[in-house]
Amino acid sequence: MKKGLVLFLAVVSVFCFSQSFAAPWAVVATNPDIDRNASSGTIHTVDLGVSPPKVYGPFLEYKLGSGGGGLFDIVMVPGQRYALITNFGDSTMYRIDLKDPTNPVWAGKVDIPFFAEDIACTPDGKLALVTDGGFSSRIAFIDLETFKLNGTFKTGDRQAQAVAVAPNNSTVVFADYWNFKIHYGKINKKKNGLTDMGSVFLCAGTASKDPVTGNDKCDNNDLLARPVNVTISPNGKTVLAAICTAGFVAALEINDAGQAVAGNPLFIGGFGGTWDNSSNPDPSIEVTTALQSIAFQSDAKAYALHVPKPYPDPDNASHIIDRPMRLTPVVIEGPGKVKFGDNASTDLLVGGTSQLFGVDSVAIAGWQAVVGNPTLSGAKTGKMSYANLHTKEFTELKLNSNGIATGVAIKYY
Repeated sequence: MKKGLVLFLAVVSVFCFSQSFAAPWAVVATNPDIDRNASSGTIHTVDLGVSPPKVYGPFLEYKLGSGGGGLFDIVMVPGQRYALITNFGDSTMYRIDLKDPTNPVWAGKVDIPFFAEDIACTPDGKLALVTDGGFSSRIAFIDLETFKLNGTFKTGDRQAQAVAVAPNNSTVVFADYWNFKIHYGKINKKKNGLTDMGSVFLCAGTASKDPVTGNDKCDNNDLLARPVNVTISPNGKTVLAAICTAGFVAALEINDAGQAVAGNPLFIGGFGGTWDNSSNPDPSIEVTTALQSIAFQSDAKAYALHVPKPYPDPDNASHIIDRPMRLTPVVIEGPGKVKFGDNASTDLLVGGTSQLFGVDSVAIAGWQAVVGNPTLSGAKTGKMSYANLHTKEFTELKLNSNGIATGVAIKYY
């Protein structure tokens, strides 16, 4: 009896010890500052288990393709020690071994037959899907066990600028910026493609078919929403799409059949329009906002990264005043049912006024968030944002280079 009790306590002790000392690490894609004419992108890693967080790197210089190509999205492969990162202009996806996050190791590459921008992995860690950031209707399927391109799937008249995979390892949603839609389908691994495809038209109002073209259209000049990024809740029930026009988030539900259907309401707003505008010398100037990334903290809450557009200086017409990027909470009340958060937004670094398709610029672990830039144009160099979601305060994390942080991801060690 004593032996059994001792063994049990030992197992519990080891388990608790390992869990209590598990710490999150961030991995950051960093691009050369175009003003320096550098020729290579790199990555940095950040130990979030210490205070203040400690930045390591830069790593893998000249091993991640040309600097002009752009290192954009970075994801951690579930259940593995690898990260995947895209080089957009080089049409390549790289694999990085992060067994030791203080010493990342290059671990191979896969050539993609189009500009590679956004990546999503199936939760079982067996498959990666890559989409383009242009006008492509193709999705690349990469076998993560052999690390080879299985093939590309043509989605027909559905374009794919951003992609996410649900926890069921089957349902895929992807954003179609140019056609104002969120598409969905189910993975068919045998054919490296999608089946049972459908679409949700992002119209804030009544929609109909154009009698001439047959295309969907919004009636009465109602809002048409362009999705630039898309993500799925941990429980696989809610889809949130970042809309880069008019400061909206689109909410959808994944039903029991694995289909994405419009949430109720389909859109929530308030990003930018409801927070304090007193710092603007002319309050009559409308300060609009553009969303780029959304990351779930839990099934009940997510945070949206939005970039308020600059406004002209009333004392100097040739001068534009930038406003800081913000992280704002989104509350999930049920599948596909969300509302604007408590307005306790967190001011971040000034970023820019454009977005990168599908690139995840926000990653969250518990109460900590790391934030890259949603664009290279006008982005800060040599630093990134670290946010405390409890206190709503941020800290500037200085990179060990003059790089521009874009995609971010987090892994527990």
